[in-house]
Amino acid sequence: MSTETEPHTDHPEAEREGEPDRPLPGLPNAVAQFLGDRPIIGGEDPAAYDALFTQFAAFIKPADTIEWIWTKDIVDASWEARRARRIRDQVLELGRAPAMKRVAENLLQDKRATADFKKDVSKAVSSWMGPGGEVKMIKFLAQYGLNPSAIAAETFLNRAQPYEQADRMAANADKRRDTLLREVERRRAVRAPRFRDATNIIDAEAEDVPAERSRSASLQIPDTSADDK
Repeated sequence: MSTETEPHTDHPEAEREGEPDRPLPGLPNAVAQFLGDRPIIGGEDPAAYDALFTQFAAFIKPADTIEWIWTKDIVDASWEARRARRIRDQVLELGRAPAMKRVAENLLQDKRATADFKKDVSKAVSSWMGPGGEVKMIKFLAQYGLNPSAIAAETFLNRAQPYEQADRMAANADKRRDTLLREVERRRAVRAPRFRDATNIIDAEAEDVPAERSRSASLQIPDTSADDK
């Protein structure tokens, strides 16, 4: 008779799969249900996000549920702006090797018809990416009146669109963060006079209580039962 056993894994990541995210640091339990998860993707550190959340929470000092929700949105926007800038920088870095190849092909045009053309291009690019590659690149480009900025120009020329997209993503996230920060400030500015008015009303009512008691005492009917005797 065969028995079924639960699948076993030695990977702690798999064991944690499906577990709820731990609460954000300093977040009241009553507010946690209204907030989404951390906007973390592969390769990002949740602890770094928590540190950023802690910094913003200490700066904003959320006073109620709405401000906690806005604080989370502000942190998310800041986190997404950071990510977009990393992507933007990686877009150029990933385009560097293909740019080297295109530059080498253009400069070795006179050998294109030869059997060694592809081999010469590959050799040049490999030497630029190996030890002492920058010096070798400078020396090679100098033969054609160029310098390494030619590689940067070729990289950007072919990566401009994704670079600009990532840059716009970062700018939009910054704008969303700044708008939310202004909204927090605006809401507090609007609410402050209301709180002052409420305080004045409470103080006025407190002052009226002794006066009311004094008037009530002065209107009490004197006890004349002893005189009637």
